[in-house]
Amino acid sequence: MSKSNGEEPRPENRMERLQKGFRKRTVLAKERVQNIKKEDVKNFFLRNFFVVFTIIAVIVGVILGFTLRPYKMSYREIKYFSFPGELLMRMLQMLVLPLIVSSL
Repeated sequence: MSKSNGEEPRPENRMERLQKGFRKRTVLAKERVQNIKKEDVKNFFLRNFFVVFTIIAVIVGVILGFTLRPYKMSYREIKYFSFPGELLMRMLQMLVLPLIVSSL
């Protein structure tokens, strides 16, 4: 069943093509991972600084929330902690509300 004896080669079925594609992608991914340098990681974090900073801020906020929950805080202390969140929510409202009104 080869071209040398005049017969057509058997076409690959879907599963064989899929497995072949997976193997090829796996090899390429391994080569890319092995070629990662310190400079590449640094450039990635610089390009995605705001995303990384946002994720870190969310994690810190969750940790702070769980650690400060058992303490009895005064009304003033609660306001100090809620102030940045209030500012963020009001800024988002200032952005979203004009967009909604203008789209009507």
